[in-house]
Amino acid sequence: MSRTNWNDTGAAEMIGSLAIIAIIVAVIAIIAVILFSQGTPGKLPALNVVVKNQSEVITLYHDGGDPLALADFYVLVDGEQLPVALSEPGTTWLVGQSITVIADHVPDSVQVVYTGSHRPGGQVLATIPLGSGTSRPGIAASYTITASAGPGGSISPVSASVPEGGSRIFVITPDSGFVINQVIVDGVIIPGTPAEYEFLAVTTDHTIAATFVEGGPANYLITASAGPGGTLDPAPGTIPVAPGASQTFTLVPYPGYHPAAVVVNSTYSIIPVPASYTFSNVDHNQEIAVTFASDYEPGIVGTYHKDRQWTWPAATVIHNRIYFADAEANISSTHEKTDVTDWPVDYIHQYDNFSVSYDGYLKVDAAGTYTFYMRACDGNSLALDGVTLISALGTPSTGTGHAVTDYTATVSLTPGYHLFSAKMWDDTGDGVVQVEYANSSGLSRRVIDTYYHSTLASTPPTVDFTGTPLVGVAPHSVQFTDASSAGTTAWEWNFGDGQNSTAKNPLHSYATAGSYTVTLHAASPAGYGTPKTRENYVLVGGSYLPGIVGVYYANSTWTAPGTRRVDPRIWFADKYYPTDPSYYSPWPNLPGSQVEDFSVSWDGYLRIPSADTYTFHLVSDDGSYLWIDDTMVIDNGGLHAERSKYGTVTLGPGYHHIVVDMYEYTERGLIYLSYSTPSIAETPVTDLYYVNVVYPPVAQFSAATVSGSAPLTVAFTDSSTNTPTSWSWNFGDGTTSTVQNPSHTYANPGTYTVTLTAANSGGSSTVTRAGYITVLRPPPAISGVTPPSGNRGWPVSISSIAGTNFQQGATVNLTRTGYSSIEGSAVVVNPANTSISCMLDLTAAAAGTWTLRVTNPDGQSATSSFTVNSPAPVVSGITPNAGVRGWPVIITRLTGSNFQKGATVQLRRTLTGGGTITATNVTVLSPTEISCDFDLASVATWANSGGNTRAWDVRVTNAYDSQYGTGAGIFSVTNYDPTILSVTPPSGSHGTTVTITDITGTGFQPGATVQLRRSGATTITGTGVTVASPTRISSCTFVIPYSATMGTYYLRVTNPGSTGNYGDSASIFTVTAAPNPAISSITPDEHARDNNRFTVTIDGSGFQTGATVQVIGGSGGAFTVDRITRVSATQMTARFRIPTTASTGTRTIRVLNTDGSYGDLIDGFTVTA
Repeated sequence: MSRTNWNDTGAAEMIGSLAIIAIIVAVIAIIAVILFSQGTPGKLPALNVVVKNQSEVITLYHDGGDPLALADFYVLVDGEQLPVALSEPGTTWLVGQSITVIADHVPDSVQVVYTGSHRPGGQVLATIPLGSGTSRPGIAASYTITASAGPGGSISPVSASVPEGGSRIFVITPDSGFVINQVIVDGVIIPGTPAEYEFLAVTTDHTIAATFVEGGPANYLITASAGPGGTLDPAPGTIPVAPGASQTFTLVPYPGYHPAAVVVNSTYSIIPVPASYTFSNVDHNQEIAVTFASDYEPGIVGTYHKDRQWTWPAATVIHNRIYFADAEANISSTHEKTDVTDWPVDYIHQYDNFSVSYDGYLKVDAAGTYTFYMRACDGNSLALDGVTLISALGTPSTGTGHAVTDYTATVSLTPGYHLFSAKMWDDTGDGVVQVEYANSSGLSRRVIDTYYHSTLASTPPTVDFTGTPLVGVAPHSVQFTDASSAGTTAWEWNFGDGQNSTAKNPLHSYATAGSYTVTLHAASPAGYGTPKTRENYVLVGGSYLPGIVGVYYANSTWTAPGTRRVDPRIWFADKYYPTDPSYYSPWPNLPGSQVEDFSVSWDGYLRIPSADTYTFHLVSDDGSYLWIDDTMVIDNGGLHAERSKYGTVTLGPGYHHIVVDMYEYTERGLIYLSYSTPSIAETPVTDLYYVNVVYPPVAQFSAATVSGSAPLTVAFTDSSTNTPTSWSWNFGDGTTSTVQNPSHTYANPGTYTVTLTAANSGGSSTVTRAGYITVLRPPPAISGVTPPSGNRGWPVSISSIAGTNFQQGATVNLTRTGYSSIEGSAVVVNPANTSISCMLDLTAAAAGTWTLRVTNPDGQSATSSFTVNSPAPVVSGITPNAGVRGWPVIITRLTGSNFQKGATVQLRRTLTGGGTITATNVTVLSPTEISCDFDLASVATWANSGGNTRAWDVRVTNAYDSQYGTGAGIFSVTNYDPTILSVTPPSGSHGTTVTITDITGTGFQPGATVQLRRSGATTITGTGVTVASPTRISSCTFVIPYSATMGTYYLRVTNPGSTGNYGDSASIFTVTAAPNPAISSITPDEHARDNNRFTVTIDGSGFQTGATVQVIGGSGGAFTVDRITRVSATQMTARFRIPTTASTGTRTIRVLNTDGSYGDLIDGFTVTA
């Protein structure tokens, strides 16, 4: 054996390595020469693909990235290159377009290979395993990110190469004494001053730059922008703001616009949209962007009614125009092809006996004269700004209308929005309406520009959505369509499989079998509406099974609930049709063996063996409709006998979604579906399939007993549909069960919410019944009532209702058939809940047996009997017990028992001088006491020889039942002879009128007379006698003549009546002589001696009737005195005549009474010359 020198061996190996390196370098150089001679490959285009696999037919949807020329790529299906077909005319595959590849088998994978930009061998852009529904990128390119930093700082790294789809973080670092001023990415200032920035999912080259300032910026910058339709205050632009300061931006929409969105710092959307936004305590650069939306949205609101008179609204839809013709119409238009997609059956499943109103605004851009063209049948009208331009409504109530007719109207319009309204109704046959216009300034005849007022922009939207198809085999794509109210601007979808979307109408693919609950959150500028969730909305199965699922409804409007079953085909006749082998039997198995007024909806998949043009034949009685791949192919709607309709559609090989609806009102029901192709004779449609979906349960349950006293045992019964395999109960009291039909005992009183979740392999659903079970406390029981009865007419105090299980807050009442209940008051339940006290008002209660009921707050009650009595009154005493005949007497206290409110009181006497006196002012103070008044004026007088006191009975009568009680002889009426004790004044003189102010005594009765009497003298009878009381006469007048005998008199008071009693006083009144007259003056008191007559007035006192006047003194002739008149006791007049011979000087005037008394006025009169 020889040894190899290590040094030799190493040298040899080194030489060999160098040789190999040299060869590699040479090869690289050769390759480089070849490559450069062929051109340098460019950047790979970006591509995101969504694939919809329909068996052998594969549809690839361009979901984002760069456009691809058809010449620059090809498609491999399981490694085999196949031709592609673009969905729209052109040579470039654009974002949003689809390409279709048809294989001869169900493929496993698809690849998109890019050959453009000097890549003759091709570069895989995407590899998609079928069923994933998402694209997988191929080999990615690399992109360069370049960084630059101004003075005062640095960016690290300064450059980076990032693979396609990769990410990279750049760190911005200021030098000591400096701060970051701005960070600019691809020429755009980044809000704030971040210390690092990350590029995500890189698909192109980028730049990043930073600037720095010493100690911080003098101002921060807020970049503001506003979209069309409005502005900001301050105006859009770059607004400097001092550090720590605030800046407010006010949104200013232009007329006809409203704020639609406010976005702060690119990512922060403000919902609801505010009227203004404030940046507070600004410490970095920021930005705000505002967009505005028109108050008017393109379209017009169509409201469909299931009658001819616009009174039964069935659907409201926003259309882009007013133009439709139903399946029965046969019209043509030179302005636009006949269109049947807008016809009302889509909304009300009815094309006869309906009406439509269209309401919105017509947008006019230029002033001018406009001509409107309206075609309709049977009735129609058109109005603009409230003025009717076309009126051809006919008589909708009777169905009297017109054939398809063209109408025109001309009107001058100014620019702007004009209120627009059009109506039409259809009876039977053709249903047509279209509205167009033209103007005199060059606007050719065209569909009108209609808008509707988006009033919902100021409120959160009403959220809703639809999806189709909802059942399919995985991978299964569903097109979701937002159906939220107008003004919706933002959408957030949750598809239930962990995937989300913010698109308005997303297309989503479900990769695996299962049931999926879909939720949509949607917002308008005013905020988010209530989210819409559709539980178990999408059902994805694993394979197709023969047959089609039909849901049968016991009504003609497809209104749930329905009966689901799998039918082999769509072909049957009901029992009204003669037996015929050509029809499929038996007829649909509807609830209750229903044969009229029903509807059916079949939903499944039609397997097409090869691409061709298929003509479908649909026969029905009554209406029916056919949709294939969500497009209506045949409209055979309406109420009609057996009728055929045809529809043609081009279909490729594979499974196609098919829906057939039919409805039947009365009599015969029939449906039959067949198809044909140019190479296949008409044959029944039998290649129908449904997806082997396990439908999630619809949870339902019931309970035989839902309320009762604790402990309460409740037997629950599961009535969920779609065959659940597991159950989860929550009884609301902290206990649960997994038994299908559990029995549960509730131990404690309360209200309980019960929840059932039913599940199977297809999913689950939950039903909650709030407050479903009510468990009450043990019911109350009454053992006794104290007192057990009470007298009607008065409240009764119940001292004790004894029993058990009373609750605080219990109520008490009395009830009796035919009478209003009597509610207890002041109800008090003792702490032990064993006794109740209360008050019962028996004022209006009927006598008899009543039911006393105690009701606890939980509604449970107990009863006992209670007696309302009405005993006859008992009269035992009266105060005062006597009264004077002729006078009222106030009874302060009439005592006894069993008195009732409304009672009457009487004095009664059946003996001589008796009768009945009914009391007034009766007040029943209590069951034992009454006050009242008696007027004894009507009591007859009687001679005192029979006694001056008589006894009367007192009777009390209750008003309710006229029962009465009598106190025999307990009240006395007296008829005493009057007695006189004093008189004021006690005297009077002759010739005077004396007014008596007070006569005291006893036994005075109203109507009594008063006299002054003296033996041998004339009796003086008083007038104006006022009897104030039995003991006092308050006024009386005596006129004392001069002839009256002077001396003492006695007074006699005589009570009225034929047997009136009287009484005499002692001699207590004195008649005195009249005083001498006295003269105080004479007027005039002087007169000349001229023999003329004149009248004088003499004043004084004591002048008696018949008094005379005399003139005494003087000489030469006497006065003549005549016509003497006594005016009163204090004044007289007379006529004097003084003879001319009379001496001058004074005279004495004398008044001489008839009784001889006189009075002089010495020298009271003077005679002058």
